[in-house]
Amino acid sequence: MIRVNILFIATTKNLLLSILFSASLLFEGCMFNSREITVNRVLPHSRRDYFRNEILNPDGLSFESKNFINGNLLQRQFKSDPDAVLRKLNDYYEMTREVKYLRIAADVCRAKAIETGNEEKAIRYHLSCFHYCSKAVEMSRKENRSDLGVWYDSILPQLAQNYNEACCGIFSYLKSHGLLHADSVVLNAREDKFYVLEKPVYRLSVPQDAITDFSLCSDYSVNNLLQISRRPGLGVPLVAKMNLKNLYKTLRAPFGLTIPVTLLFRPVKRTDGKIGLQLVFQDTGLSEEFMTVNSERVRLALDFSTPLACLLDSLPDRNLIGVMLNPQDYGKSEGLYMLEPYQPGKIPVVFIHGLMSSPGTWMQMFNFLKSDPEIRKNYQFWFYFYSSGSPVLFSAANLRDVLYAAEKEFTHTPQEKRAFNRMVLVGHSMGGMITRTLLQKNQYYFLEKSLGHSRDEIRKRLQPEDLKIVEKYAVFPPLPFVHRAIFMAVPHRGAKMAHSFIAKFGAMITKLPNMFSKGRELTERIRQDLNLNSTPLAMTPNRNFLTGIDNLEPDGMYVKNLSSSGMKDGLVYHCIIGNISQAGVPGGSDGVVPYSSSHLNNAASELIVKSNHSVHRRPEAMHEVNRILRLHLKESR
Repeated sequence: MIRVNILFIATTKNLLLSILFSASLLFEGCMFNSREITVNRVLPHSRRDYFRNEILNPDGLSFESKNFINGNLLQRQFKSDPDAVLRKLNDYYEMTREVKYLRIAADVCRAKAIETGNEEKAIRYHLSCFHYCSKAVEMSRKENRSDLGVWYDSILPQLAQNYNEACCGIFSYLKSHGLLHADSVVLNAREDKFYVLEKPVYRLSVPQDAITDFSLCSDYSVNNLLQISRRPGLGVPLVAKMNLKNLYKTLRAPFGLTIPVTLLFRPVKRTDGKIGLQLVFQDTGLSEEFMTVNSERVRLALDFSTPLACLLDSLPDRNLIGVMLNPQDYGKSEGLYMLEPYQPGKIPVVFIHGLMSSPGTWMQMFNFLKSDPEIRKNYQFWFYFYSSGSPVLFSAANLRDVLYAAEKEFTHTPQEKRAFNRMVLVGHSMGGMITRTLLQKNQYYFLEKSLGHSRDEIRKRLQPEDLKIVEKYAVFPPLPFVHRAIFMAVPHRGAKMAHSFIAKFGAMITKLPNMFSKGRELTERIRQDLNLNSTPLAMTPNRNFLTGIDNLEPDGMYVKNLSSSGMKDGLVYHCIIGNISQAGVPGGSDGVVPYSSSHLNNAASELIVKSNHSVHRRPEAMHEVNRILRLHLKESR
């Protein structure tokens, strides 16, 4: 009988957790596992698909090249003796000095490199392709046929494509032979031409030894991103994987952090008759989107989405319900995370997720914002991860402490201080409640309202050690370095769903951090010292501590205090609200939070999007955040 009862209880709990999981779809619009964006490894012959939308000749020779081969009756030679075709092209170029013959020669080399199954033969054609492309660019400059400041836009895309694929082939050869980082390598090209690879140049935002691997973006296909943040240009986009576990004190990096890098091959003049070549690894996260090659400024190819997807695909799956219900198990994981190295002078934007969620919920937004050059140039993005099962004041206090620690670590120069003091907080759902808690006009508001005494009286009556803990979690001086906030689907006045049976059950089985085990004694001492008839803010009448789920109750003390408190002077804030019925019309609900709860009277702007509670994942909301960040740049200069 006992065994049957245990089985029944276990089955009931699993059923309730399944229902809770279904509710999570309404709360955050996310799946049970936090991983959404993934990548697939592609076969080498599929790399060309990566460039398919940029070129004129994805599957073979261009029209110009085919026209030349057919018009000169070179079809058989092209198949049996391509070097003879290249010699004829060289002859025509020497006679006419027309750049088109260099373009055709590059095209022939690319086609033969693709066709041959021999790696040693392929590298010779790749090197020759690179040579013809470089020569064509040089001659175009000398003849003033194009403005080489943005030459990619001014000459045939096929030439840039040939150049990039040649670099891709050379990179693959060097990597497979363990020569990518060698100081000097001699490669044999066609017709006994020799290339000497000079010592590589690394222009990175992290120490070179932090990089564990470089791989081609074209080796991956990205799944489930709404858009690909990528720009055509010169060079080979790479995924640089690294280990930055202990680089900073306050900013944490997920394992396998990646940065976007573009590889460019730069010709180097030599006096020994050989052709010099240098690999330049340019970190494009540094806003370096152009590079000088042979005194000319060229536009680099960029890809921010593939490195991001590779990082997200490598992260372990998280049971988001488990994260919420077990705050004590995730205490060591909580903190401020980066997805790109710290960059002095860029304004931090801190994203704070909501109930039963994680920083992964912001990845569509992050990827979208990174597609804007103005945003990339001026902002860096941080993500606060916490267990939403913990009380909101507890999570807010932890975020406050880590932001002050970050200020201490990263504001040593006037440039760094100016950027840090323009920080923007973006909170979704419960994350917006945390944001608002940190931006109170009166830092003692929560303390005095919850305990019913003035701060002077509280300080007079409480023991010093008790006062220290109370002030840590109930006193919130407004963050001095934040002057703009964006609230997205935030229940400023609570959400009725918190009264549901599922929510109550979730709150009941939530395992709070171990520090709360001693909290009952503390709250009892506070109650006696202040002659309180009821328990303080953190506890329910039955002496159970309130969880983050409880803090969403519209008639709860936390929500009442939050909704009645004022925000700091000078704060500019914006609201983005979901309405499941229609856009642009005040009223209704996003399925979880009604308009009456998410609306703020004095907001600088309010956008109502047709959406469920996951409004932050809607394109309209992403465009609005982009607009606000651009406005922030303009107004804070």
